Amino acid sequence: MDSRSEFRLTVDIAVSIKPYRLPAQNLVMSDVSTAGALVTGKFRGLFKGQEIILVVGDMLSMVATIVWVETHAFGLAFHRRMHGFEFDDVMQMSRTPGISADVQSVYRDSRTG
Repeated sequence: MDSRSEFRLTVDIAVSIKPYRLPAQNLVMSDVSTAGALVTGKFRGLFKGQEIILVVGDMLSMVATIVWVETHAFGLAFHRRMHGFEFDDVMQMSRTPGISADVQSVYRDSRTG
């Protein structure tokens, strides 16, 4: 499980959350560590203890459990630690020009959908 003292990277990356037997939802990953992530946006049908697949672009899929839920945010604990090269890829994505426009679109859609 994620420790709040672990290094966390503040990001703004469009992600997809895929719960078992439910449609995927496009949301925003707002921070990430090698053990978990904070996901924000308007979502439906997600609850504490639920297992999901977090998809980041076309480069990374992580199985995770939702550990807490609030109105427009929830925390994830990954089932395995993110490898260093995967974390580096996420850091690079967070610095990629143009990703903000994608995130703004997903965020706007998730708030109104």
